[in-house]
Amino acid sequence: MLIKEIKLESFRSYEFLEAPIHRGITLFYGDNGSGKSSIIESVYYSLTGKSFRTNDTNNLIKETKKQTQILLVFDEGKSV
Repeated sequence: MLIKEIKLESFRSYEFLEAPIHRGITLFYGDNGSGKSSIIESVYYSLTGKSFRTNDTNNLIKETKKQTQILLVFDEGKSV
């Protein structure tokens, strides 16, 4: 099953992110500290319920916010 879209709200440094994921290879690039690892972490957290960076889930919530939301939209079972 493939991820088709990632939506984040108040996750780490992101106020809001809507990232469509197209078939093939998707690259996240940017300067150090720009949030690339946070995108990967949000997917990992959504699928496992754990962060690979912290044991304190409060660290995943953007400062000044009380909650975070992660939405993964999956492809409808089409083969790769």
